[in-house]
Amino acid sequence: MATYHRRWRTEMTKVWRAGETPDFAKQNMEEKDWEVFVKYRETEEFETASKIGKENQAKNEYPHFLGSRGYMSEGFRSRLTDAMQTIADEKTSSDPSSQGSTSALKPEEVLDMSIEHRHVTWRLGRQKLDKETKERFYPETYVPVIEKIEEQEAALKKGLLAVERYDDVLGKSLPNPEHPGRVRGVGGLVPIRKTYEKSSIRRRRAPSSSEAKMREELREEMEDKVREIELHPVEQFTADRCRSTMQE
Repeated sequence: MATYHRRWRTEMTKVWRAGETPDFAKQNMEEKDWEVFVKYRETEEFETASKIGKENQAKNEYPHFLGSRGYMSEGFRSRLTDAMQTIADEKTSSDPSSQGSTSALKPEEVLDMSIEHRHVTWRLGRQKLDKETKERFYPETYVPVIEKIEEQEAALKKGLLAVERYDDVLGKSLPNPEHPGRVRGVGGLVPIRKTYEKSSIRRRRAPSSSEAKMREELREEMEDKVREIELHPVEQFTADRCRSTMQE
């Protein structure tokens, strides 16, 4: 629900920046609601937040070219279905025990396969359309990472690549790691738990330098204590016993 609302806000903001007014009936909103929406967009608070958002977006080295609907756009879903169908057909043809051709994939099957093969989904989203030739291509700056994906994909097909959770074909190909709680190449409507629900790997936070230092100091202290007890077991026991009796 939050994803749809965020998308709606983005679309309405584009309408506002264009100096236009939305179709209130179509958007299921009243004119007074639009006035409140516009009033906030004219504040310094919104401009600051918008600026930060643009700066963060600029850090994305490989943005997709799918528009505001992203992986959920109808045109892209059609292309994705074709790609997943091809993968399913290739898998069937290479399996000696299979009989006949693969039946047409259902939408839920396409979704499941697009998660398993998220590098294919990610790659399709980075193709641009040449308006003259109607052919799709990758921008020059994208080519190195696309070639890396293809290398990892080929190794996976040969059984030479071990993949698990984030560390899959796409994860091994992109230069920057995944953001916690998000998964690239599947779209915002697919929760991370659905993507990795069968994974046995769990991410653990590495201890900070201060924590590591405290642990090391505690370990050294315990080792000194053990050595002291080993050298003077009786004396140490008697002294500890006396202190305990006096405290009581």
